[in-house]
Amino acid sequence: MTVLAEKGIGPLPFHSKALEREGLAAEASKLLSRGVRVLLLARGAWNLWRMIAREAWMRGDNYFLLEAMDVGEASLAGVSVGVFALARRLYYEKIPADRAVFERMGLREKRVSRRALLSSVIAGSVLTAVEKPEKGDACRGRGVEALCDTCLDKCGGAACSAALCSIELLNVPGYSREGLLEFLRTLRPRPPGLILFASRWSMDELLSALVKGSMSARAYIVPVTCPYVVGLEELLAARALGLEPVLVDHGGEVYDPYCESSRSLYRTIVARDYERITGEPLSILEPSGIEEVLAVNDWKREAVPNAGSLLAKGLHALAFAEVERRELKGGVSLESLLSASLRVDPGKCTLCSACSQECPVMALGLVRKGFREALVFTPGRCIACGYCAEICPEKAIVVEYRLEPGPLKPRTLVEQDTVRCIACGKPVAPRNLVVSVARKMMERKLPEETLSTILLCNECRAKYQLGLVKVDAKAARKTLEQLLRRT
Repeated sequence: MTVLAEKGIGPLPFHSKALEREGLAAEASKLLSRGVRVLLLARGAWNLWRMIAREAWMRGDNYFLLEAMDVGEASLAGVSVGVFALARRLYYEKIPADRAVFERMGLREKRVSRRALLSSVIAGSVLTAVEKPEKGDACRGRGVEALCDTCLDKCGGAACSAALCSIELLNVPGYSREGLLEFLRTLRPRPPGLILFASRWSMDELLSALVKGSMSARAYIVPVTCPYVVGLEELLAARALGLEPVLVDHGGEVYDPYCESSRSLYRTIVARDYERITGEPLSILEPSGIEEVLAVNDWKREAVPNAGSLLAKGLHALAFAEVERRELKGGVSLESLLSASLRVDPGKCTLCSACSQECPVMALGLVRKGFREALVFTPGRCIACGYCAEICPEKAIVVEYRLEPGPLKPRTLVEQDTVRCIACGKPVAPRNLVVSVARKMMERKLPEETLSTILLCNECRAKYQLGLVKVDAKAARKTLEQLLRRT
């Protein structure tokens, strides 16, 4: 990453290349054409960004590689230019800007330069970078990708599908949930204040409105390509910090054909779920409407008591702290997939551990308590991918899209006694698992001596193979029959 700073801005906590204002645009354009990330620091930086990005877009360069910071943003946040610049850089470093998808640019829209048009005669098409979601490594692992297409199915492939995933499994080139966390950790925001998720195309207009308005609190601005990539988790995390989240829509300057449907979908899913939890509507405004928010004083919030320590743990912990502060009674039906609820049939479940071993986000776990074993579920980790239900050999699991009270607290789904080893008395396996294996062995009419080995622990089974342990087949058969009768 190359940091280009207007001369006179500083001091900065990292190396930068200082240039006169006239040379910033030329240098930035040259670097973008070579595929280099650029962070632009200047007075009026977003007006400059808009000009450079538009030219890069017309050339077919990846304008997602360009980020900016206006010095006025620091004063609005109540911090030094150096601190805010560091926060913006850390945010930008996490954004997967180099993963922008290139698609054919429509010539009929008359936004192609002569140079691009001439090159298209040779290349056959003119390409432009667009913000399409890409599934991350966690989503591709363990078959989850094939099972969990909820986000893309609902959104039709537009950028807001990233907001419908409860953890950052989807990546879009203009935003990063992890980057937002780094931004907040660096600034350590204090209420009262606003956190504004604003389109980069509208940043210049937004800053003008904020400077003109009467600010009685701090304003923390997070630039995004599309504000509809911001999910329920980030909105609730902001509330937990005592900030009022505001989405700043760039209005008429829309190039993605999916934008209108994405906006509508976002309002009916993410914004609705936010209101269900907080009891208040989400503020979604155009830059010119920001004065409406500034004029209202009842948006002043209080942070959760342990917001600072929770911020160190991540946005997920902050979001659920806000949920728990609301003291929701009973499940709230959510489509934003902030969390989910599982139902397990205790009669079918054998505690075989298939679900807990394969859960991609470790929402399920087996816990042994003496001579009992339990399947424990942490709702706040669940992404409702349905993988556990898919791989359960007994088809004992049902996934529901509901938010449970106390989502950060593990909940026991099934608990069973463990069968004791008939040789040494140590735990062998959960009762239902032993019974399930015994029935399958009986169906195959295996010898009773072989059948009795399922009542041995691993250590005694190894000794049995070496002839160091003897098994009373009749006693074992009697024990199994008792277990079968109890099931």
